[in-house]
Amino acid sequence: MLNGHQWQDRYPEFHSQSQALLSRAQECLLHLQLIDNDPDAIDCLIATLKQLGDEADIASVACVAGFSRQMLSALESAQRGAGFQNQTLQALNDCFILLAWQLELVDPRDGALMLDDGEQLELLANLASVTGSAATISQRVRSAGSK
Repeated sequence: MLNGHQWQDRYPEFHSQSQALLSRAQECLLHLQLIDNDPDAIDCLIATLKQLGDEADIASVACVAGFSRQMLSALESAQRGAGFQNQTLQALNDCFILLAWQLELVDPRDGALMLDDGEQLELLANLASVTGSAATISQRVRSAGSK
């Protein structure tokens, strides 16, 4: 975990990278809304969420890393299953809206994010429900909550 001084040095880079990655993910989502189940857009979306989770891990922003990985898990399930239906895209858009707020509200002094995780859990449950990955997501949410 980064100390306060290390975080303050890392924050500007994390903030700009995470914003760029979120923007790229939103572009992939828009592409999928225009062209159903486009494999290139799906691959880009999955790679971008993985990279965002990795960047958040490096910066010790666990809530963003976990949220990204849980979305990624649901999307990988959709990719193996019925694909990216309209409900999946809407649920993902809702998750991206919350993620954008989380990125803006990360404290630049220490990297803390003081938000209730209720909305995140609700959005993840909805995403899991529409992608058919409800059991996997709920198991991860329970195990993350017990840590």
